[in-house]
Amino acid sequence: MTCPSPTFEATSILAHTVVVVVLIFAIFTVSCGDDKKDAEENDTDIVEVADEVTDVADEKNDPAILDEDIVDEDEVGDADVADPCADKECPENSTCVAEGDEAVCECDEGFHPTNGECISDSEMTEIGEFTVDFKGPINATNNPSEITPGTGDADFTYFEEDFAFTVLHIDNESLKIDFPFAAVAEGGMITSTWIDAISFTPKFFAINVPDNLEAGTDIDFVENDVYTLYGDLTYDGTNVGIRCVRAVSGEGTLEIKELTDSQIEVSAIGKLIDPAYASELGYNLPEICED
Repeated sequence: MTCPSPTFEATSILAHTVVVVVLIFAIFTVSCGDDKKDAEENDTDIVEVADEVTDVADEKNDPAILDEDIVDEDEVGDADVADPCADKECPENSTCVAEGDEAVCECDEGFHPTNGECISDSEMTEIGEFTVDFKGPINATNNPSEITPGTGDADFTYFEEDFAFTVLHIDNESLKIDFPFAAVAEGGMITSTWIDAISFTPKFFAINVPDNLEAGTDIDFVENDVYTLYGDLTYDGTNVGIRCVRAVSGEGTLEIKELTDSQIEVSAIGKLIDPAYASELGYNLPEICED
């Protein structure tokens, strides 16, 4: 019996070992290749994600985009801000102007404010009527403690609002005086004055009559320099003065029953006009009230 050649067996074993090694290497190689491929794919995905993050960051920090966003926000903010003039009603011949959050009515060119209305600078505007009567002594002083009052009423309308100034007795710690009273004024005038009440801004009504006129009826205001005034007084606790004028007489007639050096009794009726126009006629008036 012939035994197998030991060389063949060794060769077969070696060949089998080589095949096994080759298979293991092949498997390892394939496995490593797949892992490498997966790693490369993962690396690609990471790079793409990183690029996307970078792009987003760049967009957020892009000055052009930031400016655009800011402009858009401003535009939205401006659109949301309410126009103060949207619900503001202004009088005729005026325009609403926004001053911050406030709406202000400003008179158009050629007009001025009077009692909440805009009145023409160049046209006479009648703003009321008046009737007055006064009787009393003519005081040579304006010192309240030495004033002797008279009697009488001043009834008038001002922009369709009725007023009635009558006898008023003031007696407090700082002032004791009675209205109405007559006193000698500058320019040879006798002024009879009423007020509505004593406060920091009392209203007054006065009639000015030249001291050289004689008793009579239907005495024309304009021809004889007679006029009435309506306006505001200032009072600081001691002194009373004219702050501003709201109306002045236009057409009017005066009746003088008595006018001497010491006594006056008069009555009058007429129209009240805008003081700005009266200034155009040459009236020498105090400051004109604008509210």
